[in-house]
Amino acid sequence: MKKVIALVVALISACAVSAMTTEATTTVYSNGDVNGDGTVTSYDAILVHHYLKGYWYAVNNSQLDALDANNDYIIDYADYEYILNMAVGNV
Repeated sequence: MKKVIALVVALISACAVSAMTTEATTTVYSNGDVNGDGTVTSYDAILVHHYLKGYWYAVNNSQLDALDANNDYIIDYADYEYILNMAVGNV
């Protein structure tokens, strides 16, 4: 009888686990939108500035493409200025 109960409990548990779904969210980083919130703001420029000053922990690997806002394959102060101009609407 104990084996039957254990089997029933195991089957119910297996069904419950298989019914669970997982959902992953992915953030898409566009040029200049370093934090991935959908808009380019001065905060994005701050993140670029931190990166340029050596605070590499301020951004993760998936944000590196967004850091290169002017698409010259170099992350430098030109990107910082470009993002600042994007934030105030000059680009």
